[in-house]
Amino acid sequence: MIKTDLTIHTNHVIGAVVVCVAGIVLYRGYKAAGEAAKAVVDKINPASTNNFIYSGVNSLGEKITGDKHFTLGGWFYDITHPDDKLTAPINTVVAAGDRLIKLDNKEGISE
Repeated sequence: MIKTDLTIHTNHVIGAVVVCVAGIVLYRGYKAAGEAAKAVVDKINPASTNNFIYSGVNSLGEKITGDKHFTLGGWFYDITHPDDKLTAPINTVVAAGDRLIKLDNKEGISE
């Protein structure tokens, strides 16, 4: 009678260990599948800057123009706004290296 009781308990312990190990394996597989699904969704999300069309167009534009920071939106803006220049407004202080420069006239810089 004692031998049977010991066998039942041993089988329960072995079964519990097998269930725990299977649970851990399934959980790790679930997490890996979740990460893969996030990557796929990010590649087809139209609002993401990592989607495959956005990345492809920008890398193609980078190769054609040689501009390392090319974006289709930036290129389109440059084409439609040729008179816009990246200048600081008058009477502003900007940093140039280790010194501050005040822009106070239309021609440019006065220190």
